[in-house]
Amino acid sequence: MTNKEETLEHIEKLLKTSSAIDFKKSVANFEIGNLLADLCSGAGDAGINEAVAALNSRGISVQPSFLFDTYRVFRSIKTKETLYKISNKLHGRLPWGFLVNHCTKIPEGDDEVVRQYWEGQFARIEGSLTGAADLAVSVAEHIDQMPEDLRFQAEGVLEAFTEQVSVKAPAYVYPPVRSVLHTGDEHFDHDDNLADVVKSAGHIVDLARQLKPDLIVSAGDMLNCRQSHDSPALSAAGGFVKECAEIAPMLILKGTTTHDGVSVGLFRTLKTKHKVYVAETLGMVGLKGGEFFPLDEYQPGLDALIFAVPPASKANLLSRGGEMDSSNGTVADMLRKVFDIWGIICTQAKQDGVMTIIVGHGTVTGAVTSTGQKMVGRDIEFSLADLRSINADVTCLAHIHKAQSWPEDRVFYSGSIAKLNVGETEDKGVWLHVKNDEGGSSNFLTVPTKSIVSQAFEGLPNLAALPVIQEGSLVRVCYKVAEEDVHSVDEEALRAQLLAMGAGEVRIEKAVIPKMMVRAAGISKMSLLSDKLAKWAETTGTAIGDTMKGKLALLEMPRDVVFSELNIDIPRRKNGR
Repeated sequence: MTNKEETLEHIEKLLKTSSAIDFKKSVANFEIGNLLADLCSGAGDAGINEAVAALNSRGISVQPSFLFDTYRVFRSIKTKETLYKISNKLHGRLPWGFLVNHCTKIPEGDDEVVRQYWEGQFARIEGSLTGAADLAVSVAEHIDQMPEDLRFQAEGVLEAFTEQVSVKAPAYVYPPVRSVLHTGDEHFDHDDNLADVVKSAGHIVDLARQLKPDLIVSAGDMLNCRQSHDSPALSAAGGFVKECAEIAPMLILKGTTTHDGVSVGLFRTLKTKHKVYVAETLGMVGLKGGEFFPLDEYQPGLDALIFAVPPASKANLLSRGGEMDSSNGTVADMLRKVFDIWGIICTQAKQDGVMTIIVGHGTVTGAVTSTGQKMVGRDIEFSLADLRSINADVTCLAHIHKAQSWPEDRVFYSGSIAKLNVGETEDKGVWLHVKNDEGGSSNFLTVPTKSIVSQAFEGLPNLAALPVIQEGSLVRVCYKVAEEDVHSVDEEALRAQLLAMGAGEVRIEKAVIPKMMVRAAGISKMSLLSDKLAKWAETTGTAIGDTMKGKLALLEMPRDVVFSELNIDIPRRKNGR
């Protein structure tokens, strides 16, 4: 067996290795890149094409783009030691998608790495590989940044793709931000709600394409829980972010730790037309010419000034150094000090005509949930007065799933984008906030979501009492039943009947009343033992004889009368009474 055959056999074994653990999968793919580097012996992309053909002849179907990625990741990282260092920085995780995005960015400058990259692109285009037209467009877009001696070669390569690149789009000019599309609480998760969340996300993207906002913000809880790199939920969320960032720059705020966790940071690695910025800490963010950057102090000439307020903690606030002179005081007090400082900066920015935006994830005092209850609990709350101290043009909030607003204070909750539970019966959608000469305007734009029908019955369910069920609705029926009558309700038949009425999903919940509770009903309100005994006998079907009734009657008589009736002397107590 030749060295080439041994290498191909090794690659074949690695390709057949499947692992759900991102670290193991990335290490295996890195090793494939290492083997390809040896196999190609400097032949670069052409050698990889040969490897693809050889593997296909062995019955191993592999995409050329995947092998190109493994090769480039290996060429960028070079050693497993570096691979482990990257993993340590990611807290032991090593998502393959992150490595691909991190290691295949278009290099800049005028060195050998840049030359090798573009020469490889030219070779792929000339080889008419799948996706060559897209590569040609990329070459056309970056031709002005190439080393001068490569530009002539690039122009020659592009001649075959005149139709795709003949009209080179002018450089995009970012206007000052005057319109913001505001969403949040997407809660992508691999559960029963994923399909509904994806549908709503698609409608939001369609709205964004029509409205063409200058900025898109997601105010937290993009994810419902920490996701593995290959989960359908993370893939769907990434697709949503990419589509949004094809329309406008996008800022994503990290939401509740138990929801977004560390996974939300992966969105900053996506390759998109416009920039994606993930704000994970309390602070100011500037936007200029489509680029986001953190700010310690006000900088003139911004297109927008954003105040990021993720879920607050004392550690987060103390990390601000000079703005916090001590660790004394509650988190709420410390947050107010930051808001006061931001108020001064905000005033200056507004005088310069810059749109100022608070993007926050938390609870405004007095906000209500979908069920109408006011939010109370362990969350750090900020009041309208706190937000008013900043006096931003608009405050874009998430965390509470019911869309609501205080227009006079320019404070808005986007609400969740889909109906995540049966209590969320209100309309879902996004806000479009616009800054104008009169100050600003905000419009809530609804997105189509499933209808929810929820009905509780004090006794057994009566479907005639249900409202009209729209096709595809989620129907929730709750009923109460005595323990001995549990089997009187055929829930499967009930479910089938509801589905036939148009329900898309049915949830049936029953509350069982224990047998002893049934027997006790009403007895506790009776004062006489004889009445209670009669009621108990009636409920349980027990016959009570005259002897029992007579003894019970004695118990209800005064003590001296009882002894007299029984012809017994009344016993005297020790004190002689």
